[in-house]
Order: sequence, then C-alpha cells, then structure tokens
Amino acid sequence: MSRGAITKSAYESRIDELFLKKNPNLSGVKVLDRTELLGLLGYADKPISLAEGKLILGMTTHPNMTADVWKKIPDWLDQPAAVFNSDSVKGRLVFIAPELVDGNIALLIVEPKGQNELQAHLLFNAYDKNESTPPVGRWISSGLLRYADKEKFPAILNASGLQLSGTALQNKPGTSKILTEKNLNGYTKANPQTVLSRSSNTQTASERADKIIQTNAATAKPIDALVRGLTRVTGVERLTRAIYARAGYLLDRYTPETIKAGMVSDYGVPEAVIDQRAMMQENERRSLLREVPMSFHYPVLPLIPSVDRSYQSLLSAQWRATLAILKGCFAMQVYAALTYLQSQQRMAGLLALGCAATAFKGFGSLPGETTNISLRL
Repeated sequence: MSRGAITKSAYESRIDELFLKKNPNLSGVKVLDRTELLGLLGYADKPISLAEGKLILGMTTHPNMTADVWKKIPDWLDQPAAVFNSDSVKGRLVFIAPELVDGNIALLIVEPKGQNELQAHLLFNAYDKNESTPPVGRWISSGLLRYADKEKFPAILNASGLQLSGTALQNKPGTSKILTEKNLNGYTKANPQTVLSRSSNTQTASERADKIIQTNAATAKPIDALVRGLTRVTGVERLTRAIYARAGYLLDRYTPETIKAGMVSDYGVPEAVIDQRAMMQENERRSLLREVPMSFHYPVLPLIPSVDRSYQSLLSAQWRATLAILKGCFAMQVYAALTYLQSQQRMAGLLALGCAATAFKGFGSLPGETTNISLRL
C-alpha cells in the first residue's frame, strides 16, 4: 500500500465523520501518501486528497457507496482494474475499481496535478454505475485506455455482464501505449526510493525526539560535563530558566485567543495535557466535596465548572423549588393581610403579616443569592 498507518487511520476516521453529516472541509483528507501508478503514467508522484463535498452529494444519488465501500477506495486507487483518460473532462482520469459495488462497476475520478504544481492529486469523485454500464468498448476504440490489469480488468467486466474482444488490450497504431501490471512492477523496482513512504514506523515527531534525548551516549562526555558545571556555577542555568518561564507567561498572556485556537486546530492538544487537566479537575471536585459541609454544597457548586453538570442541575432544581414555595407563601400572606385589614379584622391581618414576615425571612436563610432575589419580589 502507498500509505502509512497514520494516513490510513485518519482517512477512515474522516469517512466515518462525513457519514455522520459532518461538514466537508475545503482541503480534504489525504487518501494516499503517494501512488506509483500516477508516476508510471507520467504524473508527479504526490499524495492524493479527497474532494469531501462530492462524497456528501453522493450519499443521496449513490446510496450503495457506503462508508465501508469508501474505505476500500485507497486500495482500489493503488491497484485498479483499469485507467482511462476521461472522455468528458480533459485532464481527468477514470479508474475502474477491481471490485463490484452491489453488482455494479465502480468508477473513481482522479484529477492529477502537474509536476510543477504544489497541490496534491485530487480524488474528485467515486460512484457506482447503478443505472447503466460504462461505455468501455467505445473508450478503448477511442484510444482512451492508459492502464489495464490483464487479469482484473477482464474479470470485473465479465462479472458485470460485459466482455472484451481478444484484441481489445493490444496496442494499436495511432493510440497511446496501454500499460499493464508488469510495467507497474518494473516502475516500482526502478524507483526504490519511493518505497520509503511505506515505512511502518508510526511514531510521532515528539516521540522520536524524546527517544533521541533519552538515549545515552556510548562514550564519555567530558565537554558536556564541563559546560554543565560552568552554567551551574555562573548561574546561567537559573537565569535562562527564569527567562524562559517569563517569556512563556508573556506569550500566553498577549497572544490573541484566535491564534491560540488556530494552533490547537492545526496541531492538536497533546494527550498528556488533556489527561493532566482531567486529573486536576477530578482532584478539585473531590477536595471540594470533602472540605465543604453538605448543607452548603449547592450554593458553591454552580460556581465551579469542574463539578459534574448533572449534579449542578439537580441542586439548582431543588433550590428553585424551595424559592418558589417561599415566594408563594409570602404573596398569599401579604394578600390575606391586606384583605383582613380592609375588613377591620386587625388580629387576623396582623397574624397574616407575621406569616408573611416568616416567609420573607426564609429568603434570607436560603444560600447563594436568594436574599438579593427576594428584594426584587
């Protein structure tokens, strides 16, 4: 395969995301790190990226192209049954997949880039011919066939109900030479440097750097020891550590949040940082629940984002229910007191006022900001 483990994992994860209705990216995911076949056909041996918008559109028009089918496409691009020049769009290539999709021939449309272009080759589209069979015979007679696997191509056509004549794959005067799997194997052997991208090493750059740093030298290091001693004696080591710490603080404080967000989006957050943050939040939550009395948990918890959200919602609901009851009692007693006083029943009115005062006092006994809320009734 012309892709590493990282490229394979990222591609398959992105296919799953797109089938979960994620928005397509303008710069699509990488399908292959490189392809010898395009190199054999005279194009630059560059990566192939996906036109993600076409995949989204094809979910409706070509329902047989499922996520599992799309995950096979890198293999099909690397070892297709045949490759034609497009008869409708100049410069594009039409790959015929070596497998059928629900009994139909699958076509992969690739838009190759020139040697001097910076962009990667583009997998423009992929679909199954569920309404009609491709005009393979006309394409061959028009001299559009560029590559054919002499075993896979006839087999895939026979499986779909098509047949080739005995001379269909022979080179004819006035047409481009039809390359085969033998030419591809020869090209691969003649360009061994391109196989380097097939390395199974999946270490990240930071992991490789850590490995180099932690590897001890096999010989003595007198110069390193001398320099380290001088830096400690002169205080240079302590000074540079303080400068680095201050520079890091200033950089973090004055860098705009949009730039920080962009850096995180492009390079991600190290897993060690995520784990450390999760551990810190869990320790804060446990420390809070251990130190704060239970009767005072709910006025404090909503102010701390590290506490479980479901627990906050439950406590907030309890607080609001209690507040609503006290509001109702206060309003009812005030109304009763006014009614009694208007009807000259002073004792009943004074008793109702006392009950209203008790309800009002209840607002102050609630924790948090209930006293401020009671003043707005």
